[in-house]
Amino acid sequence: MIEGETLQCVPPDRKIMIGVLANSQTLIGMKQALPNLYPDAKVIPNIFFRHEQLFNVVCYHSDLTVAPAYYKELELITKSCGEPLNGIQLHNVWPHPNIIAIYRSVFPRIKIILRIGDKAFRAVDFSGKLSAKAVAKRIAERIIWYEDTIDAVLIDRSDGYGKQICIGLADACLRVFHNRIPHLHASVAGGFSSDDSAIEPFRALVKHFPDISIDTESGIRNAANRLDIGQVKMYIKKVSLAIRMPDYQPAA
Repeated sequence: MIEGETLQCVPPDRKIMIGVLANSQTLIGMKQALPNLYPDAKVIPNIFFRHEQLFNVVCYHSDLTVAPAYYKELELITKSCGEPLNGIQLHNVWPHPNIIAIYRSVFPRIKIILRIGDKAFRAVDFSGKLSAKAVAKRIAERIIWYEDTIDAVLIDRSDGYGKQICIGLADACLRVFHNRIPHLHASVAGGFSSDDSAIEPFRALVKHFPDISIDTESGIRNAANRLDIGQVKMYIKKVSLAIRMPDYQPAA
């Protein structure tokens, strides 16, 4: 459990996101090959804790692409989580903006995060030959489709596999986002863990973009895909230090 000294080290204007993975199958109680990653949706409300420094999020991927069915799944998971739920992170590739607009109108309290994964990047750069700046501009143009219906975007080409973030592409995206969609909060993911070397890319980015957030999954899990609470606490402390003192260099 995250408490005490760990919470105290978090900057006062920041929150710790507690993200739980869910999909169409867990929503109807189907057992998953990796149950420690994808718990039964019915238990998610018991995972979330209500605390002013915690931000509870369901990271959702739907097997359905038909608009009414996709919306109904978002509605169901939101209602089943109840008051502890603060946000929903959309893992589908460029979901239809109209669905998100409807969801926003029905659940205005819930913050909406659009995850830009590897498939979303490849959807705007089929050849893989565009420059980082050109890709970033295309990504921003797609995000503009959603106008004011989302609150944040997550740059995550690692797709949960711990692939290290590409600093050049992340930097290009953050610069374009700052100019084109400054009202949206931005987060980055990709190979982050409690190791100093893994935190270094975030430290390099937060120097220039002090408001960005960081996201990790595989970097704080053990071989059984269970959260390693010791690693979680160390990760939070090191990320908090990077935010407060981005120029600080840990001793070798």
